[in-house]
Amino acid sequence: MRHRVLGAAMLVALALGVMYTGNAGTYYASLETVPASLAALIVYIYPPIVAVLAARFGAPLHGVRTWVALGLSLVGVVLAVGGIDASAPPPTTGLALAIASAVIYAFWIILSARLVGERSGRLASQADRSVSPSETALGATALMMTATMGTFWVLALASGRPVAPALVPDDAWPGLLGVGVVATFVAIVTFYVGASRVGAAQAALIATLEPVWTIALAAAVLGERLEPIQR
Repeated sequence: MRHRVLGAAMLVALALGVMYTGNAGTYYASLETVPASLAALIVYIYPPIVAVLAARFGAPLHGVRTWVALGLSLVGVVLAVGGIDASAPPPTTGLALAIASAVIYAFWIILSARLVGERSGRLASQADRSVSPSETALGATALMMTATMGTFWVLALASGRPVAPALVPDDAWPGLLGVGVVATFVAIVTFYVGASRVGAAQAALIATLEPVWTIALAAAVLGERLEPIQR
């Protein structure tokens, strides 16, 4: 019985890795036409979606203050989108891709939280299990990233794009390693462990600090600037 449960969990983790391809793919595709700072703000419509889903499938948000904070974060996204320069707005397709990324990510978070043990009214850390949430997060993330890599590899082969490591420019490797190790593996594991203690909805709300860093880095590295209403 234990082996069946473990096998089912591994299959779910692999499926979530394939699902993560949709989240990452739509987000990176949106960056081709939408500024990174604006794309990051749009993607942050996902916390309200997570909060609504968690009310039914996970540990819900508690207290008026948390819901007010969630509402304020959504207002910020609306203001950001409303601040687009009408004379040169980003393509509708790019904006739609950023929104799709947020929706996929919200469902991914809920399903991932359930994988590590979160249930309706119960945090993952409160589940009765022999393996700690940290160990589960490490194993699940490794499986998911393997599935994500395989999916991207197959898609690249199907589209006729080169995938041989020898064809990757040398100056691209630091960025690739940074995205793969720091921005993906470390980020997912730490988010998992945090969510197991506070719940997926609360973790998603806390993660709304990310756009501040994205906007700062976009300004410092890419020279992007936001309009006054977006600030």
